[in-house]
Amino acid sequence: MRNWLALLLTVLLCTVLVMSFADVGLAGQSGPVPMGGGPAPGCYVDYNGYPGVIHGNAGSTVYMEVYVSSCAATATTDWGSGQVTLFQDNMQNAVSWQYFNVPQNVVDNTTYVVNLDATDGTISYHTEARLVVGEPPLLSLQLTFGMKRIYWENYAAYQQRVLSVDYTVTNAGANDAYNVWLGENKPTNGVIAINEPFSFVSYRLTAGTSATVTRTYLLPQGVNSFKSQFGISAEDLNGHVHIFGSLPPTV
Repeated sequence: MRNWLALLLTVLLCTVLVMSFADVGLAGQSGPVPMGGGPAPGCYVDYNGYPGVIHGNAGSTVYMEVYVSSCAATATTDWGSGQVTLFQDNMQNAVSWQYFNVPQNVVDNTTYVVNLDATDGTISYHTEARLVVGEPPLLSLQLTFGMKRIYWENYAAYQQRVLSVDYTVTNAGANDAYNVWLGENKPTNGVIAINEPFSFVSYRLTAGTSATVTRTYLLPQGVNSFKSQFGISAEDLNGHVHIFGSLPPTV
């Protein structure tokens, strides 16, 4: 069952943007694009796998492709009795394959957080990956989508008819959402979305918080309205993918 939300918004020069967004709540589908984000500091560590989820079983060996920049990194987790070190990576400015063993006595069908920490003695950087052991259950997600602001970024943008729109993605549920992306289908009336079809929202959007994404549009002369359909892709803690709305094609 589809629950369509249409927003009619009036902006400068009577420019109108119509958005439609459906929450169809489909889980278990493949994510549209790999994990990404903004610029990282000089000292940082990143897990190069997609999409921040590692799969393993009790007693298995797990491999991670890790990139460390300008410093050393350590991976730790808690199997249930306190933090333990999984591996240390001193391969600065390089990609390396690291591995660790999952204990035989871990709790099956559980997701464990792998902490990746890097430091050069002055700068510290932290990120996380999720180790899924077995087949943990599907967790509910509730993400909402709305308009925050429509504006010309400056006078040059006004002259060039480049419109900026701030969208808000809110986690209205009780569980954190991971690897969150906003996707937009092709606008109507010849309007060109300057951004790529998918905009990265957040690696981890905690329950009760929101994130803002700005997208820009080139409006042809004489066009004062257009329609666009949006969708959101997100994962729950256990790596299950949830799709809200209508995502654009990925090919």
